[in-house]
Amino acid sequence: MWQFRMTAVTPDTALSLEGKGRLDYHMSQNEKREYLLRQSIRGAVLEPFGVNTLEVKFRTRSENGILIHIQESSNYTTVKIKNGKVHFTSDAGIAGKVERNIPDVYVADGHWHTFLIGKNGTATVLSIDRIYTRDIIHPTQDFGGLDVLTISLGGIPPNQAHRDTQTGKCLC
Repeated sequence: MWQFRMTAVTPDTALSLEGKGRLDYHMSQNEKREYLLRQSIRGAVLEPFGVNTLEVKFRTRSENGILIHIQESSNYTTVKIKNGKVHFTSDAGIAGKVERNIPDVYVADGHWHTFLIGKNGTATVLSIDRIYTRDIIHPTQDFGGLDVLTISLGGIPPNQAHRDTQTGKCLC
């Protein structure tokens, strides 16, 4: 259901939002229903679904803005640039809310950077350029699971903006 792959970013293939736009990917409810139906017909226990890593390649000179926002009906994950550094927020509902920074690298320098988020069981790993990492032991939102409704690049959709009032200013 969620499958995005771009191997090389060039001036012709990069998405430029110029701090004025947002790109939303919406989960197909038909695909979700078909997946669940196939699993129930097999009579099998639901196989693990989704992705366990998500990677975004970006460059920006803006010190503040939204890089990516992943929304379920109530749970969400937001990765933003705050004062030129990556700031991660994940609200896993009843499991709680987690906020972490990666203070080791300034990313609003106009150079290409790669942000990676990965889940391994209950642990979540954040990485920038595969050099600077931050491990999170607390539960976080299942950003690649069946309950994800939207993945937004460069901003947060207006109906979800009450969670974070910062507007998107990143070039993603």
